[in-house]
Amino acid sequence: MIDNRTKPSSDNSMLLPLTDSQKAKIDALISSMNEEEMAAQTLAWHFNKLSEETLDTGKQMLEKYQLGSIFIGGAPVELVRKVARLGREHSSIPLSITADLVYGAGCRMSGGHIFSHQMAIGATHSEELAEQVGYATAKEGRSLGVTWSFSPVVDLNVNFNNPMMHSRCFGEKPEHVARMARAYIRGMQRDRLMAASAKHFPGDGVDDRDSHVCTCINSLSEQEWMDTFGSVWRQVIDEGVMAVMAGHISLPWIDPGSGYLGAPPGTFSYKIQHDLLRERLGFRGAVVSDAISMIGYSAQMPANDRAPGNLRTGSDLVLYADPERDVPAILDALKTERLSQDRLEDAARKVLELKARVGLLEDDIATPEVTAQDSKSWITLADTLAANSICVVRDETGVLPVKLKPGARVLTVSCQIEGPLRGATQVLDVIDDELRKRGYEVENIFAPKPAELLPKAMAADAVFMNINVPPRYGTTRFFGRTSQTFWDSFWHDHPCVVFTCLCDPYKIYEMPYLPNCINAFSNTPPTQRAIVRMWLGEEPARGKSPIKLDGYFECEV
Repeated sequence: MIDNRTKPSSDNSMLLPLTDSQKAKIDALISSMNEEEMAAQTLAWHFNKLSEETLDTGKQMLEKYQLGSIFIGGAPVELVRKVARLGREHSSIPLSITADLVYGAGCRMSGGHIFSHQMAIGATHSEELAEQVGYATAKEGRSLGVTWSFSPVVDLNVNFNNPMMHSRCFGEKPEHVARMARAYIRGMQRDRLMAASAKHFPGDGVDDRDSHVCTCINSLSEQEWMDTFGSVWRQVIDEGVMAVMAGHISLPWIDPGSGYLGAPPGTFSYKIQHDLLRERLGFRGAVVSDAISMIGYSAQMPANDRAPGNLRTGSDLVLYADPERDVPAILDALKTERLSQDRLEDAARKVLELKARVGLLEDDIATPEVTAQDSKSWITLADTLAANSICVVRDETGVLPVKLKPGARVLTVSCQIEGPLRGATQVLDVIDDELRKRGYEVENIFAPKPAELLPKAMAADAVFMNINVPPRYGTTRFFGRTSQTFWDSFWHDHPCVVFTCLCDPYKIYEMPYLPNCINAFSNTPPTQRAIVRMWLGEEPARGKSPIKLDGYFECEV
């Protein structure tokens, strides 16, 4: 067990040290800033609905405020380059472009390369693959102008009902998650191409809440937390991660709070962000909040206190900031002494230190070029990762691998909701394309009702039921047509029906009756290609499950 009484040294030696030149540059910038400029440095404006038509809005915002960062939730690669160019042209202090590049630059920047989700990386049990994904993500992201990624997720899948985790993190065992995360961070921060951000402190995955809709609760005791989440956080800090994202997650053993709101989220707790993260664990990098518009944070206070409150309790960069609201709010908090000048200056300094570490302040890192060879190697990497991640958790009837005659009729069924899938690929058309390439006659139906599904299934030589139901806001469960698809349990009367779970590896809990079940942990194009190869016996299922589900399958890492 970790001695949770042990205090860290005064500095984290693994964090990339600043040069004397960088320190002097930061001191000069801090001394030259007025309060408004310092406040703007601590804000990450969410450039929402980014398009060619809204680029002028970005220009106006940068001309009005000396923003520290812009957050891009999703955009084509060429638009991202244009935002980076706006930053160079209209920011006297270099702007940091930030994004959630969790499984490749392409997961947020359409046109970029994409890999399988983090749990798929965890299922490979390969630190080498994790490091390669981190580096590929950083190199391509930096080529577009992104310098700060809010990844990797280092939470633990403690509760399979938690709607925030599932395929988003590496697994459930602290040592395994720490190994995978450290490798990913090494790759992402190699050559100072990008700052990685471990998230979400103090650790998600324990309860069954979603911080998009309320404050989550990490209910572990002090010793339990230190032995699990605390162990992971110590190790990623030791690795030299440049940033930590504070989450809207409470930790009652250190900050029980008071009143009807109960224990405060990490993003609004000095005891969590300062006493635990800074003092006890010794983190010296930058702390970024999770999005302050999420209900897990915003429900704690009035809108005008969100940014000042987040800074006051220990964050250095406020994510999803609204400069028009938050700059005046921070200035008012300074005037009324709800935020100290020293705390604001310290936050701005931490942001500038991160920028220095990735070469923004002295412009000493050349923008990398993504070559044709890079692209080729990353496609191979994506396929290798996916091929080594898939797990068969049940095959009672021995249907795998599927043996099909040339020209066989195949039905693929997309078992999913009609609305958007948060953070996940929307369609499974790569599966159909791969089957057609092999000469099969393929028909796909989307979330069918039994009356539509049954006759088509019985006319097909093989039916592939693809369960593409990742956790949504507040729930992991089937609902509506996603459950109706399975009515009448037709597979008992069909010789070849295969069930594959994409994104949510716990779906067998709701479907304990399935004769077979494959966990793919992801639904990206590389994963879809690997699924088809595994179905048809072209490659074995090589993954090792990084999680357990009592009564169904064990953790194998």
